[in-house]
Amino acid sequence: MKDLSKNGLASIEYPSGHTDYLDVAVRCAVLTGVNQTSLKAQEALAEEMGCDLVDVTAHSGARTGVGIANHAGWQGKRYSRSGTDQKHPSLVSVTGYGTGQGLGGWNCRHNMFPAFEGTDPPYTQDELDDLNAKKHEYNGQKLTEYEASQVQRKIERNIRKWKREYIGMKAAGQPTDEAAANLAHWRKVEKDFLKQTGLKQQPEREIVEGFGRSQARCAVVDSVRKSDIINRPPSTAGGHISPESRKSDVQFVGRIDREIFKVVSDGITTDEVIITDERIGNILDRHPKDLERYQKYLREIIETPDYIVEANKPASAVLLKEFEENGKKFQAILRLHTNLDDPANKNSIITFMKIREKEWKRLLNNKKVLYKRV
Repeated sequence: MKDLSKNGLASIEYPSGHTDYLDVAVRCAVLTGVNQTSLKAQEALAEEMGCDLVDVTAHSGARTGVGIANHAGWQGKRYSRSGTDQKHPSLVSVTGYGTGQGLGGWNCRHNMFPAFEGTDPPYTQDELDDLNAKKHEYNGQKLTEYEASQVQRKIERNIRKWKREYIGMKAAGQPTDEAAANLAHWRKVEKDFLKQTGLKQQPEREIVEGFGRSQARCAVVDSVRKSDIINRPPSTAGGHISPESRKSDVQFVGRIDREIFKVVSDGITTDEVIITDERIGNILDRHPKDLERYQKYLREIIETPDYIVEANKPASAVLLKEFEENGKKFQAILRLHTNLDDPANKNSIITFMKIREKEWKRLLNNKKVLYKRV
């Protein structure tokens, strides 16, 4: 079941033996077909104008290879359609026009336009060199845009793979936490990659049929549940985890220092802090990226807040903490469990988010500060 969910139905097999998922094959066929139609229109225009020469377009990220498969090598130059011009090379021989590997072939984005002798070439050599330069850096390695795009395609393939497994395991009634955790991992890899290289996310390449906003939300909840930051078994020091806090819809976060939190209430009955799946869902709705990106900070915010600020509701507190290594500031609202509450409940996270400097100052200036860490 896991193999089928992860791999899907790779039902398109090419003569070379390579197989593609149906969505990948359809995308390739549509884009290639549209570009080939455009090339045929330009070829017809050149024929009508009695023009033997054509200028081939160029773009950054052109693929590299050997012979006609080396699009970065032949792009941006002038060619003879007939191959008889003494000054300009043959279009078909050099670019492989009309073949799968060459100009207008599989996933090719290059085009051509009629050209006349005596006019300037489409690009200078310096411009072409710049298009093929190693402009991007990832994990200390310099990459051309094509090389960087191949890393990005790998990341996108893994995102689609784990989305497919999540859908399949969910439909089969099997645990989805592994797929959710791997999906979250590749999301983080993608975020780091885009930050380092300066490239843009291409969400259309990550689409998997049947995986929409609802599934994405559930997958994040599952990944948070599997995290070793949230739901890590607590130590026996200071008490034990009750059966209620082991329920699948309640995740253990950490422990508060009850002495510190006496500034909020003298009747606190437990140091255990939990977060419910309902609250996780609420945080995801209001602050979609914060929990997934910053959940590693949540335990420390609970255990060693910089400030405890008076909240609007009784037995509740606003916790503020700044992390010096990155300057990020966070706010969490904690509902404390007191001797007036249902004994089965625990201290509970109500919400959690990253906040800006302006909001940080507003809370400290306009609210009553109950505690400040020295």
